[in-house]
Amino acid sequence: MTEQRQPTDYGSGLPPAFKSPDAREPGTRVRRRQHPFAGWGTAVVGGVIAAVLGTNLHGRIAYAGDQAYPWGAVLALVFAFAVMVWVGMRANNVLATGLTGMVTYLLVGIMATSVFGDPLIVTETTAEMQLGIELAGKIWMIGLAVAVVLAIMAAAWAFKPRR
Repeated sequence: MTEQRQPTDYGSGLPPAFKSPDAREPGTRVRRRQHPFAGWGTAVVGGVIAAVLGTNLHGRIAYAGDQAYPWGAVLALVFAFAVMVWVGMRANNVLATGLTGMVTYLLVGIMATSVFGDPLIVTETTAEMQLGIELAGKIWMIGLAVAVVLAIMAAAWAFKPRR
């Protein structure tokens, strides 16, 4: 005599829009909103690691005759980029990627000045023998700014919703 208008093949008898969050199928994860400061500790530690190891690595130079090839500066940029993107993915936060880059660049800038004695990164010199070292320092300093922007773009692209 009376027809049932709602299908009863739902687990609790109610359509999925009316189910409580506890009644979800096991194995489905509830996505929670990420805290804006999540991963900032990891970002600071990652920035320190990228700055110290990158500065140590940037001074590796190969000489072929009179020509200097600062392969260490390029490798240091790749390493810093990888650390920045890794921190962003680990923290699940693009801001952590940017903070890692800012900490790295701040520490590299301090290392390039003679605040604590001799600078660790040489960007200007008049001696002809140190031209390779000067080139490596400029690649490390200028390239790091580019690496930070590219790392932020890569992290933002990775977090972009898929269709």
